[in-house]
Amino acid sequence: MTCEVIDHWVEPTHDGAMENPSTVIANYADAWQTGDIDRVFASYAPDIVLHYGGTSRFAGAHVGKERVIDVLVETAIVGERRLVAVDELFEQESTGALFVRESMLVDGVSVELDRALRFRIHGGLIVECWLYDHDQHLVDRAWSRPAPAD
Repeated sequence: MTCEVIDHWVEPTHDGAMENPSTVIANYADAWQTGDIDRVFASYAPDIVLHYGGTSRFAGAHVGKERVIDVLVETAIVGERRLVAVDELFEQESTGALFVRESMLVDGVSVELDRALRFRIHGGLIVECWLYDHDQHLVDRAWSRPAPAD
């Protein structure tokens, strides 16, 4: 099953007015699935907070759009992380969630993982995201590799 994909981008409001979280999250999911990284990053508020669990060097809260983008890029490189599918999209008031499957390289082997992303939306932008992994230990192992040299 995949999430419903809307056929257009809805511009963030930037004025503090609450936009429908399902629209924001559906836009985000569509951008992620189609590889539109600029649109993915445009979904983030300037002061976004990203929460990663676990014990890897990426665990903890990352504050600010620039820092969040840096962390997402580094985890994608280190873990050779790739989206496999967006399975479900949920929304309620100012929050929402995506249930996804991603592949990552763990000890030289590509594995598929179930992940949940919980979002808080304000002003048509993602202001906070918590990432929950079905197998956090496996993610920590994937992210324990050093970043490739430039």
